[in-house]
Amino acid sequence: MKKRSEEYLPEALNRLFSGDFTWLWRQRIRVTLSGKNAFAEPVELFDQQLMYPEYRWSDHVREYEDVRLRNLVLSRAAQSAARSSCGSSGNFVPSFERLLPYLALNDVFIGESLSSRVSYYDLQVDDGKFTKQKSSGLTVCTGTGSTSWYFNINKLTDMCLKDLLKLVSDEFHVQIPYEDESVVQKICKRFNDKLVFSPEDPRLAYAVRDPVFNATFPPFPARGFSRKMVVQSRGYDAHLVIDGGMSYIFNHGTVAKLEINAQDALRTVIFR
Repeated sequence: MKKRSEEYLPEALNRLFSGDFTWLWRQRIRVTLSGKNAFAEPVELFDQQLMYPEYRWSDHVREYEDVRLRNLVLSRAAQSAARSSCGSSGNFVPSFERLLPYLALNDVFIGESLSSRVSYYDLQVDDGKFTKQKSSGLTVCTGTGSTSWYFNINKLTDMCLKDLLKLVSDEFHVQIPYEDESVVQKICKRFNDKLVFSPEDPRLAYAVRDPVFNATFPPFPARGFSRKMVVQSRGYDAHLVIDGGMSYIFNHGTVAKLEINAQDALRTVIFR
């Protein structure tokens, strides 16, 4: 149901009971952390208040508190499970790998907590070589999330295309109607539409924000698809954020593996 008001609820229920719908399996991102910060307690970003709280959200305070307490219980349970791992001598053998209890329906962001600070990390796409990266952060999304942050990072604007077409026209001495707004908008739309892909697509889409390329940081595709991604942090105060909500410490030495597993797909209803 596409953002319809509550008055359409009876109609939706009738269609559900009559089978007038199709199933859509929305893929989600599974994240595995390893390293000394793998079992650190996450932070719920919705709990972080500004200096002056916005009272319009007061109705949701109790809901956020319930989420915070649930996250605290889950984190303590994970730490308890890690401490229970003992060797034959009975001494504690720490586990440094943790499968996060949250799946990303939309996207995962990796980068420094402060947007003004550059993010450093090593990136591996599928089973390729690790590449040193310097950027404003990395966003990895599913098909569901391809209409949001990923889309706006990569979208082509009318202004950029117009300038590019003018350069091509001047360089190759060809007539291109770059002053025609309808032509520019049509081309932009075709390009931007290709950024969005199916929620059922089992691939990850990544976008490197503001990449820096030089002798130390070699050129690397700023966006693309993959089946699996591994990110090793070299950050100072970095974090890994799932769907803009749960934030995990992701400082130097911590490694994150991102992948899509078919059994994690979210089964949703699409009305015909």
